[in-house]
Amino acid sequence: MYNLASIFDNKDLKKLYNIQKLSLHKALRAWLEINADSSLNLISLKSLLSSPESHETISDYLSSFFYHTIYQLGTLKKEQIFENYTLMLLLFSFDSLYKLLPDGYQFDINSIESILFDFPCLGISISLPPGISRIEKRGSELYILNEEVNLHYLIKTNMAAHENIVFIKTTKDSFFYNNSIAQLAICDFLAPEHFDHYVIKCTNAVNKIFQVEPEFKYQLGKIQYIFPMKSAGTETTKSFTLSILPHIIFLSDSNETIKLSENIVHECLHDELNIFMNYYKLFSNEEHFYFSPWREDPRPIRGLIHAIYVFTGIFCFYHKASMLRPNLVKDDLIFINFRLNLIYYELMLAYHQLSSNAGELTNLGLEFIEKLYGKYRDACSDKDYNCPPSVLLHLKNWKDNNKNYKAWIPNHHEFKMIL
Repeated sequence: MYNLASIFDNKDLKKLYNIQKLSLHKALRAWLEINADSSLNLISLKSLLSSPESHETISDYLSSFFYHTIYQLGTLKKEQIFENYTLMLLLFSFDSLYKLLPDGYQFDINSIESILFDFPCLGISISLPPGISRIEKRGSELYILNEEVNLHYLIKTNMAAHENIVFIKTTKDSFFYNNSIAQLAICDFLAPEHFDHYVIKCTNAVNKIFQVEPEFKYQLGKIQYIFPMKSAGTETTKSFTLSILPHIIFLSDSNETIKLSENIVHECLHDELNIFMNYYKLFSNEEHFYFSPWREDPRPIRGLIHAIYVFTGIFCFYHKASMLRPNLVKDDLIFINFRLNLIYYELMLAYHQLSSNAGELTNLGLEFIEKLYGKYRDACSDKDYNCPPSVLLHLKNWKDNNKNYKAWIPNHHEFKMIL
């Protein structure tokens, strides 16, 4: 399994994760310099972050929820939404930095309505009633000054195959979901009674990945949390990652281990590229939209590059499984060969899309696509493929539904040449 560092033959790319943590810490301090005076709670947090020894120590503790919260605070203008994210900042800071907080550290929450808030690092959920509630650290215990508070353990567990990953089961009633995720994607969270079995299935799926590609531990090692979601059906998945919520996967359930393995590979590669594209520019403009072999709607170049990176990774993974590790996936070979055949032609069309619009890519973007294409060609050089009817049908339907679209769409003759 490739990763961005191996594609560019540059081990320094691994430092991106540390750069992200430090830049997040700086962004938080900069935001507090402007806004801290509006709240005693924020003044207290600013004081904590201003200590000389905090620069590197605190950045190691900041969770992905911080990245999302700071980003939203810097871009959202509506006063009510701003207040909600300020509250999330306080709660997530308490959660992430709990081990570093001095004994007696406290802050007050004044809410006009009930709040259900998850503390992922501490592993608890708190239901706060309307009014004022005080949250305080007392020794190793969390103390809440409000008789009506409902405190319970958040359903969470570590993956046996990779102990750094935490599975969290939450609900649509959570404050974080209602004020953040629901604005970006609708989740059908897994029912609590299926949680334990889901974790077992994910562990089996990860073990299958490691059997074929042990180096995948590099990508998986960057993931911090997985939110379990219901299965979307036998042929589809609703799994997703968000560029402003790094190292977190919302992962659809599946009854087939190999499909769950593919979903995990898929989302890990998205997450890795999200971080990379936050710091490196691969295209010159984002105004044009393109044909996508995987979507019914025209896609921006960012989305097409993401799809090419992810599906080239999946294609290489399945190729290695079928050619070098067939004994490990013998029960899945029919499905793997089906996916190889389909993805081969989807990638062929996608790469041709970018080669026909190479002027939209930066020099780094051209290098990126050329090296990816080389890995794709290496993986498909020793196997024969036949174009599935679904690829041609998708192409026809896409053209029919986007007749006014001016970007490159292959006609019958061009498509035969590509094949």
